[in-house]
Amino acid sequence: MIPYILAGLIIIAVNVLFIHKTKYSVIGYFILFALLYLLCVFRNTSVGTDYQYYADMFKTIGEHKITDPQVKALLWKKEYGWYYFNKVFFIYGTFFLYICFFYFITYFLIFRTILDKSSIPLLSLLLYFFCGYYFASYNVMRQVFVFSFFFYALRYVESKEFIKYSAILVLGAFIHLSSLFLIPFFVVRYFKWSRSFLIALLIISLLLGFSNFFLKITPYIHIDRLKNYIALLHKNISFFGYLIFLINTLLAILFLLYTKNINSRESIYLKFLVFGIILSNLVMHFQWLFRFSEVYFIPIMIIGYTNVISECTSKNNKLILTSILLGYAFTIFFISLASNSNGIVPYKLVN
Repeated sequence: MIPYILAGLIIIAVNVLFIHKTKYSVIGYFILFALLYLLCVFRNTSVGTDYQYYADMFKTIGEHKITDPQVKALLWKKEYGWYYFNKVFFIYGTFFLYICFFYFITYFLIFRTILDKSSIPLLSLLLYFFCGYYFASYNVMRQVFVFSFFFYALRYVESKEFIKYSAILVLGAFIHLSSLFLIPFFVVRYFKWSRSFLIALLIISLLLGFSNFFLKITPYIHIDRLKNYIALLHKNISFFGYLIFLINTLLAILFLLYTKNINSRESIYLKFLVFGIILSNLVMHFQWLFRFSEVYFIPIMIIGYTNVISECTSKNNKLILTSILLGYAFTIFFISLASNSNGIVPYKLVN
């Protein structure tokens, strides 16, 4: 637990030190990149609920041909890029080198997007760490890898370049097939929504999610692929779990009220985030569908919300929104460590 607390203190210190954006702010940015990257790659395989699984899969793929039953069981979704990714490093490197390369690409794309698109990059990095999105990368590695592609590709949604956006996600699909399902969301760019309409959707989606309304519809779904995703349910969502859905919805409503124009090019990250929260609310009882929205859309808040803060002309409004975000982030961080979310505690160095 101590390494995470120390890392958090360093992140806070860098934010305070470079609170006024200067040409030297990039130094703090590189410090945080190195900090989070090294903290991740030098951890033991016991740190993270399924990190050991990825280590075992690396060995299985390395020791078997693509036609062997053991490998076929892993590649039932035909994600051959993942196979060759593992195979090359098994033959010419080690699992550690594979992890170093994998996370360098992942964090580079995430950090580069924050630097390019966030109006307050260091605050975005603080939110990325304290809100738990960084710790999620310790586990759902393939999906977080694809998230970094999607996160980077959103710039092409801004500029209405569908081919570039799609090409990046098609590339990501060789690692995790869910990347293909992100391509149709390009149309979100063209939806002209009013704030009142989005707020109404947020509230309705939360109520439908709480009542588990869509469980009544699933018996009528006869699409085999979709059945796999709706079969596994969250049977016991805790009070705190429901509370998080409520808080996420209220945060989205709050920042919608403060944004200048939800349909502007600059608000594309907030728009995708709001859409993701609506989707997350609706499917909160379905584990796989919820993971889709949780991994790919909810983390966009690290840019969507910070950009709204920078839009505010009133210093009081900026202070209020920043304080609310920080309070939310620090609370999530404390709960994550206390409950050992993502299996990140205790932290151990690689053998």
